[in-house]
Amino acid sequence: MIFEYTKAQKDHLKNREPRFEEVIERIGMIEREMEPDLYRGVIRQIVGQQISTRAYKTIWEKITALVGQVEPDSFKDLAPETLQSCGLSWRKVDYILDFSRAVANREIDLEKMATLDNEQFIREMVKVRGIGPWSAQMVLIFTLGRQDVISFDDLGIQRGLSRLYQKDSLTPKELEDFAIRVHPYETVASLYLWELAHEEPGRPAKTEKSSTSRAIYQTSLGGLEITCQDNVVTRIGWTDEDDPGIRTKLTDLVFGQLEEYFAGLRTVFDFPYRLEGTPFQLAVWHELEKIPYGVTCSYKDIAKAIGNELAVRAVGGANNKNPIAIVVPCHRVIGANRKLVGYAAGVEIKRRLLDIETEAKMKRGS
Repeated sequence: MIFEYTKAQKDHLKNREPRFEEVIERIGMIEREMEPDLYRGVIRQIVGQQISTRAYKTIWEKITALVGQVEPDSFKDLAPETLQSCGLSWRKVDYILDFSRAVANREIDLEKMATLDNEQFIREMVKVRGIGPWSAQMVLIFTLGRQDVISFDDLGIQRGLSRLYQKDSLTPKELEDFAIRVHPYETVASLYLWELAHEEPGRPAKTEKSSTSRAIYQTSLGGLEITCQDNVVTRIGWTDEDDPGIRTKLTDLVFGQLEEYFAGLRTVFDFPYRLEGTPFQLAVWHELEKIPYGVTCSYKDIAKAIGNELAVRAVGGANNKNPIAIVVPCHRVIGANRKLVGYAAGVEIKRRLLDIETEAKMKRGS
């Protein structure tokens, strides 16, 4: 099933916002698939968060092969381990099972939810674990087929608007005026803004002095945000956000190498990155870069290495502000008593990163 819109709706956008005329004529009709069943639409949103389209399709095929028809009762007697084997993170497994139980037990009335207006629907949907405002808006569009939805927090929408208006960003008042002009077909406008955002550089009229991209990918340990500026990575950090952002060849390259690291197949990284911080922070981070794969040291060791043995607490602070997680391996710094402390994303992720490296070294016999 395809999201349907008409020539009259396109004409409405071109008349109310003339900048759309060239864009719509160049791009033509856009075909975006929908999932008309509300339960499956929510499940698809959870599965697809922060992963590539190819990964999503593979995981969805495994789920359907496992349970057949995807419906609440399909997961009633399913062990979490079995569902996780389809390639889902444990967090997504919990979300899917919780939501399925709630629907099966009539704790969530999907038929009633489908009749709510947009704002009411979002308020109710974000009560579901694993669904944030952005995911709720995507369900409104690609399951309920609402024509009047636009997410100004969506990075693709922001990029599309930036290119449409040839400026870095729009003010809140400009965004409000834009929504008024394209109403009641905000969704159709969104489709064209997404397409505009993903066009090859050079086609948009906007000329930028610097180019920044931000994308979120899902890993077995959680979401990772990768930010690049002028073809250099400036941030890799853990996140719970559900907006996939704008992916580029560089962010895909970085994520590919990180996936190899999580699989125990990569010990060093070879993409460009830039560290920005105070002189003290940079000194600490450069010492972190020297810690070998699978080896740990203490905060005191780092303090000694930078020539200030009394700066242990400050070293811990710089460690927590490390902008390039994993690649600049702050997870390899532990307490003097060998306790796993001081990791910004939480001790459990720190433990799992160290376990990955330990197991990989054991397999290599090193």
